[in-house]
Amino acid sequence: ANAEPNLWADGLRLLRLAVIEEGCNIGTDLRREYSIGGLAATGTQFSAVNCPELPDTRGWFAGLQAQNLNFVFYVFTTPITALDEAAPTLQRILDSVAFQPLDTIQIPPTPALPPPPP
Repeated sequence: ANAEPNLWADGLRLLRLAVIEEGCNIGTDLRREYSIGGLAATGTQFSAVNCPELPDTRGWFAGLQAQNLNFVFYVFTTPITALDEAAPTLQRILDSVAFQPLDTIQIPPTPALPPPPP
């Protein structure tokens, strides 16, 4: 059975385990809809405060499935108050994302490594 991915739950897990520093007090809002590259995405707003090493921050994440691949995008600012002014610019960046068909992406071959020294 192929279960549909829950990108909102995956996004929350990644936020807490990988994106934001361990030991922060992380708060999240309710699940909501966003747009990434003109496509519907699901995510939430978040803030992280009282981090051991990093300044307080806040932002949002949104996840979607495109071309049978899962994507989660995170945007946030420091200082925490910068988001009020930066949110429209961050959304424009997310709006500029373009998902290309995989067969149109050209990846150049990796050059061979030189031989090891004698």
